[in-house]
Amino acid sequence: MKNIAIVVVAYNRVTSLNRLLNSLLQADVEDAPLIISIDKSNTDTVERFANNFIWPFGEKKVITHDKNLGLRTHILSVGDWLDMYDAIIVLEDDIVVTPGFYRYAVSAYSYYHKDKNIAGISLYNYQFNYQTFEPFEALKTEYDVYFMQIAMSWGQVWMRDSWKQFYEWYKKNCHIQLENIVDIYCFKDWGEKSWLKYHIAYCIEQNKYFVYPYFSYSTNCADKGTHIASNLSVFHTSLKWGGSKYGYKFPIFPNGVVYDSYNENVSLYKILNMSSENLVLDLCDNTKRFDGRHYLLTVKKMNFHIIKKFALEFRPIELNIIMNNWGEGIYLYDLSLPEKMNKESVTLQTVLYRYRIHSILAILHKIGFKSLLASFLHKLHRCF
Repeated sequence: MKNIAIVVVAYNRVTSLNRLLNSLLQADVEDAPLIISIDKSNTDTVERFANNFIWPFGEKKVITHDKNLGLRTHILSVGDWLDMYDAIIVLEDDIVVTPGFYRYAVSAYSYYHKDKNIAGISLYNYQFNYQTFEPFEALKTEYDVYFMQIAMSWGQVWMRDSWKQFYEWYKKNCHIQLENIVDIYCFKDWGEKSWLKYHIAYCIEQNKYFVYPYFSYSTNCADKGTHIASNLSVFHTSLKWGGSKYGYKFPIFPNGVVYDSYNENVSLYKILNMSSENLVLDLCDNTKRFDGRHYLLTVKKMNFHIIKKFALEFRPIELNIIMNNWGEGIYLYDLSLPEKMNKESVTLQTVLYRYRIHSILAILHKIGFKSLLASFLHKLHRCF
């Protein structure tokens, strides 16, 4: 068995901590150390609760701090435990895990800890696009996981070597202007308390990926706290209850399904016989820069010559291209050939497709609450 610890990060929310620890007690855990790291607050309620909590699956350590570190410094500091452990499972106090989270984490670590392409392992599976609030589902394969160039903070495994590589990069680059990094337009605006935006920037700049499960082993309750005015439920995701009786099937990177930092399936370059140097993938309605590239694949109506059309029918959306599903709704443009057309930004067909399975965030975004959402998420992401 690998030397893997569970690290819980807490501050002043005893109810949240209690819910997380109760979910850990229901998990299929073998001998695993539990570390509860508590930032300094104006109450000792959390400290007393943590000290009284009984952990039946191994050693328990409660770490308190003499001064308030703030979330970014606090989260990054728990990486120091990787001097002692091969990997740590990092859980903030408003996360809840399923019974199978530990076996999945250990199995994924065993498979990927020597892979230099992998920056970490996620317990959480997105059901929406982090940057556009559009619904998102990954293309299913025979494997249990896929890859995405977005780091995770809602339940994740940090592995010793990959974390130390990131942290060395962070110490050299934490003062850089993130807007200079291509393909980080949304994340760069998160507040100064954000540590996650640097982990994402590192993945993009260094071409690293996180391993994501198709079915989530954690969910984010987004409880009311210092950075959140009221409890939220929009980040809850479908959970896999239980582990895998027959083990897990992991692909060697880059086999399986790979998504970039915009939730775009990079296999489409090969399918369309084009490269990322001359084709922009924009099926997720991102605000991507063309940067002089020649072709664009999108659901938007634009004033350029259409090379090919695909129907907007199958889910996930890239299946329409993979299956060469000819029709209306997805367009491959030649950006060098301007051509007048009816430039509707969103057709009824597109709306019906996107919201067959929908999120409230996506609906609000489309009906004009973009600035409100941006302000809300900007405040929320200060705590990541």
